[in-house]
Amino acid sequence: MATDNEALLTKLDGYFRSAQDHPSWSETNGWRGHAATCFRYREGEQWTAAELRELEKRGQPPTVNNQIKVTVDRLVGQFVLQRQAIAYSGRNPVDEPVAEVLTDVFRFIRQNNNLEFEERECAEDGFVGGFGVLSAYVTFDDTFQPEIKVRALDPFEIFPDPHSRRYDWNDDAQFICHAKWLAFEEAAALYPDQATALLNMADTVQAGVSDALRNTNYIDFDSQGRPRRLRIVECWYKVRERQTLLLTTGDDGQPLTIDAASVPRSRLRVLRARGREIERVQNRVNRAVFTSHLLLSHTVNPHDSDLFPYVPFFVQRRKNGEPYSLIWTALTMQDAINKRESKALHLLNTNQALIGENTVRDKDEFASELARPDGIMEVRGDPRNVVLSRNVELAQGQLLMHQEAKGDFRRVTGVNPDAMGERSEVRSGIGIARKQAMTDMVLTPAFHNFSRTRSLLARLVLALVQRFFTEQKVFAIRDDMGATRQVVLGTDMIARAKQSIYDVVVKEQPDSTTMQEQQQQMLLQALPQILPFGAPWVEMLVQMSELRHKDELLERIRAMQAPPPPEPKISVSLQWAALTTEEKIAWAGQWKMPALAQAQMMNPQPTDAARRAESDQGYQQMEMARQGMEMDQDREMQGMKMAELAIKMRKTNGRDEGTENPPR
Repeated sequence: MATDNEALLTKLDGYFRSAQDHPSWSETNGWRGHAATCFRYREGEQWTAAELRELEKRGQPPTVNNQIKVTVDRLVGQFVLQRQAIAYSGRNPVDEPVAEVLTDVFRFIRQNNNLEFEERECAEDGFVGGFGVLSAYVTFDDTFQPEIKVRALDPFEIFPDPHSRRYDWNDDAQFICHAKWLAFEEAAALYPDQATALLNMADTVQAGVSDALRNTNYIDFDSQGRPRRLRIVECWYKVRERQTLLLTTGDDGQPLTIDAASVPRSRLRVLRARGREIERVQNRVNRAVFTSHLLLSHTVNPHDSDLFPYVPFFVQRRKNGEPYSLIWTALTMQDAINKRESKALHLLNTNQALIGENTVRDKDEFASELARPDGIMEVRGDPRNVVLSRNVELAQGQLLMHQEAKGDFRRVTGVNPDAMGERSEVRSGIGIARKQAMTDMVLTPAFHNFSRTRSLLARLVLALVQRFFTEQKVFAIRDDMGATRQVVLGTDMIARAKQSIYDVVVKEQPDSTTMQEQQQQMLLQALPQILPFGAPWVEMLVQMSELRHKDELLERIRAMQAPPPPEPKISVSLQWAALTTEEKIAWAGQWKMPALAQAQMMNPQPTDAARRAESDQGYQQMEMARQGMEMDQDREMQGMKMAELAIKMRKTNGRDEGTENPPR
């Protein structure tokens, strides 16, 4: 067993040393040294120690016109504004429901890991040094349920196979090493079985000083010689095995694929007679953890997969496999910007004087006064014998070359002033948008490579889901509109997901603030002319734009075009004769009977009030007629009474005068 461990350690150490010392990845002339320089420049450390000493002698500040940081910030900002959707697609129609659930599962993993921030760190490492790394692995919570983690790693801790040339390490890489520093106590706690061996190793290793970028030692000691940190190397390597498969049929006539190594020889002849044999190379990824000459852990095929747990992001690569960034190609222009600006400042702050012998009493005092803006210089004899030079023309020449160097830096990186929001000769929004589009065209390969990284990450996450998810799970995710919904991954879907093949689809929607404003202005100008033609033309205009959340806007426009919902059926009992004309017209319109409404408008019927008023008027007229008749009758009765009274009076008068015939 010890011999096997020694052989494995020798192989692992060979892997790690080859990745560390290969010219394309070394710290001297390889990626590690070049990337470290790019990061120092991005952080403002752009002068060497000798140059800083010279500037200090001159009394001149080490000014840094950091165009690298501004450019990287612009690239990172454009990356953040991009919108990409990752989805799984089944190769058969019956697999689409499971593919949709797997897409929601990936969205849950993305939201649970705050993947947009991890991707930003990885992209920023790539934009500065040309190389970034994402890692996906499985952990288990307190209920022993699997949980997939995605993290951005420090690219200086990754040591890939230097002979790999493919973007996807799974295609041609033999190994990937991850070397990281841990506190000595933490390493002993993680590997308790090897704690004593770690202490013995620390006692035998000579103390030394380690550089975080060099990683040349396995143990970092403190000032008292005690082990402080330990470098642990986690190596994932491939084991290739030749496999013989039998494509045959079973006793029931169904097709079978059988590993020939698992079949007895007596049965093997029968199966070979029914079908045919094929041979293939099967890859299996193993994991080993070691430090110096001590093997801490070794797991055979921990993920039951042939995929590495690391996903790279390469901005650009040389033919020898070394990654590099746009920043590395523009470092010389950054040096020219700093040095030209420093030279111009030095020339403007210094003056030359041409004097004769014994013209001044004290040259140091004369030089001190000459450097002062209000200096008074005393000379012997005629002052016209002293010739002063202000170096203005030389300073102007250096400033001109300084401006040219800034322009060269922009041309090398492809980020023009309009893309940086700086003042330029272009004034119109359309012109600025077109120049930004040209900048985006130059930077598209870098962002397109990150789309490949996202695709590889989605494939790795799918493999982990198929391997470790075995029980039903309920996820809560947030959709694009911010609403929360639940997703159920049932056991039947998990079983189907493990038996099917799914493709990864990456939908990219590039976006920028200026482009959004330009698109909105164009829509506001075009909508008044398009609205009279109807909503379909508005939908076509929005479809042709690059507005953010365009799909939601289209859904709202389609909803406006949809017919109104049917009105609920109700039962109403009316007395038609008791309704007014306005009420009859309103009900006729509600019943979709325009002819009835028109008839009511042409022949209005009196209302109840009108009918009551008319009835009251007739009653009053009849009452007045009755009263008139009664008055006539009263007058006739009064006349008759008057006549009778007159007759009585005549009779009375006749008796008083002695009538001839008195009453008997």
